[in-house]
Amino acid sequence: EVRVTVGCPNGAVDFSIADDGVGFSPAGVNGDHVGVLTMRERIESVGGTWQLDAAPGKGTVIRASVPRKPRSRPAEAS
Repeated sequence: EVRVTVGCPNGAVDFSIADDGVGFSPAGVNGDHVGVLTMRERIESVGGTWQLDAAPGKGTVIRASVPRKPRSRPAEAS
């Protein structure tokens, strides 16, 4: 079962995604688990915050808060 919640308090978009699956050890997340790393990088790149709670046999919860107006990204060098 998966539960998704979304809210927009205080100028931010807050969301959580939780499942009751098999879970995993966050300490074991490395380059082989690109999806988790990519989510974190994208959220942080727009000034958001991220929290991952997971444990083997306990499911997984991802919580994030992203500003509704993302901070501007630095211009790329030509």
